[in-house]
Amino acid sequence: MSQRRPSAQPQRSAGSTAERVISADPAIGEADKAEALAQVKALAEAGHTPQDGARQKLAKQSMRLLKGMATELPTATKWVDGVGKLLPAIAQYFGL
Repeated sequence: MSQRRPSAQPQRSAGSTAERVISADPAIGEADKAEALAQVKALAEAGHTPQDGARQKLAKQSMRLLKGMATELPTATKWVDGVGKLLPAIAQYFGL
């Protein structure tokens, strides 16, 4: 039985949403914003071929970094809330 990969459209939408939320969140410092946005970009690039082992590794590293950043920020931020909802969907997309 083959695994069906979700369409790329939700992935693009999630990435765009994450970028907007990160950029607009005043609780995130400029350096942290730059790092988080770089990780979102890495996830988007990895999403082009999610079954590739190297891409899965990149996605897993990016997700860990984003999750770690979310634990360091105040819990009232929209980004922290979004990460909690978005990362499980990304993990499923990559089969992690």
